[in-house]
Amino acid sequence: MLGEGRRKTFRQGTHRAEAPAETLARVRPRAAAMGITRLGNITGLDRIGIPVAIAVRPNSRSVSVSQGKGLDLPQAMASALMEACEGFHAEGIGPCRIATYRSLVASENVVNPATLCAGARRFDPERPIAWIEGCDLLRREPCWVPAEVVHTDYTLPRPEEYFLAGSNGLASGNHPIEAVNAALCELIERDGVALWAARSIPERAGCAVDLASVDDPDCRALLDRYEAAGIAVRVWNATTDIGVAAFLCDIRDRAGGGPRRLRRFHGAGCHADRSIALARALTEAAQARLTYIAGIRDDLLPAEYEEPAGAEIGDALLDALAREAVPVGFGDVPHVVADDLGDDLRWLLGRLKAAGFERAVAVDLTRAEFGIPVMRLVVPGLEWDPHHPNYRPGPRARAGAGR
Repeated sequence: MLGEGRRKTFRQGTHRAEAPAETLARVRPRAAAMGITRLGNITGLDRIGIPVAIAVRPNSRSVSVSQGKGLDLPQAMASALMEACEGFHAEGIGPCRIATYRSLVASENVVNPATLCAGARRFDPERPIAWIEGCDLLRREPCWVPAEVVHTDYTLPRPEEYFLAGSNGLASGNHPIEAVNAALCELIERDGVALWAARSIPERAGCAVDLASVDDPDCRALLDRYEAAGIAVRVWNATTDIGVAAFLCDIRDRAGGGPRRLRRFHGAGCHADRSIALARALTEAAQARLTYIAGIRDDLLPAEYEEPAGAEIGDALLDALAREAVPVGFGDVPHVVADDLGDDLRWLLGRLKAAGFERAVAVDLTRAEFGIPVMRLVVPGLEWDPHHPNYRPGPRARAGAGR
């Protein structure tokens, strides 16, 4: 399914098999056929200056606007365009098989539903549901997963809601392995953020990263942009027992106050290369802020423009405890750099296996008529995005909260 490895040819802020400008030139002519009507630059709506772009797909069956970010505009534009491509590909998946869990597991390799993040309803092993076949990259065998955790068609009249659904673990790339790596890193990132959020405030404060220790030129340039714009930055080490670098970043305007002051915004990133992980977190925070400034997402509610009740007190306590704690040095975070995308994949799978994970299922959503590699990864046992409205902490988060 994945083919041979692919050498990386682009390494500025991300590791890719093609430069973002090349990706844009190849994919943009196919945008209209996927219902993508507009690709725009919204960087100038904020004063920070970190490039952010949008891709608009009016007939999307999830959100109609996708965002992208990067160190420069081509990166941001390619990021937004590819995110819109992912959503399009995941809306119409197949072929699926309708079966009960008990009947399917009798003859096929199937993910145990109890290892997936539970949704709003208790799973019924006797009720027929849709399943789709993927490839377990750890066991090297076919494996079936619930279609509910793969597709992004949220217009279906009767969603099953047995499991958490969203875009977590959905990724595209210039090569299938590039897409798989991006999806795995996103899953590990969300797991890391969930485990960080499950900790006590003193434990979270102890994860503060010493920004003065950041020595990567691209990350330093991003931090300088925030400083020049008067934006306070906090970064937390969200790396877990898996051992892949992950960071959580939050930003807030230093100036002003009162009822019209913008809330704190967050970004997160994960990558084998800690510099890429941090750059992703820093750029994603700027993207989140611009999303609210532009007001372009159809899933934003008015209440989300304000901090939740009690957030100011919690943030002040977190800041105070972080000042008393010994900060994490940037150089202390795990760091692995490879020349080939296949080497990254083998390392990521090795880290998951060493941490006790038994399956990592890749569902290939690539469509031959477009030739854009799109993958959905499902890793049973990882925590989900803690901001999902139906998220309930799983075993890993509960164990972390109980420390």
